[in-house]
Amino acid sequence: MREMLTGIGVDVVGALATALATWLLWRVGSWFKTKTQNDRVKALIDVATQSAQVAVRAVDARLRPGIKAAAADGKLSPAEGAGLRVAAVEAMRRDMGPAATDLLQRSLKLGEAEFETWLARRVEAANVDLSSKSAGLR
Repeated sequence: MREMLTGIGVDVVGALATALATWLLWRVGSWFKTKTQNDRVKALIDVATQSAQVAVRAVDARLRPGIKAAAADGKLSPAEGAGLRVAAVEAMRRDMGPAATDLLQRSLKLGEAEFETWLARRVEAANVDLSSKSAGLR
């Protein structure tokens, strides 16, 4: 009887140990996958931020005479500012490339309109950052 109970106890402990090891491996794998995805998204956001700064500088350099003429009264009209933002977002998309742009949009889980807004905000943030250092798209 004692041997039978010992045998059952060993089987139960073995099954519990296997279940615990499986669960631990699953949790470690899940954590690693999440960390890897988060690191990838963070890297893509860093690329987008750098691309926005490059785009703002490029649009500013290319359109500087027109910007100065349009802002002769001291301020750009909302339509002029929107046109500059559109040009900067297009330059940003070109700089990042379609593969990185698509991957970033999927990683952020945004629809097309939401993603355009997200890109425009990156451009605006880059403009504010660069404007504090020099003249940007303002």
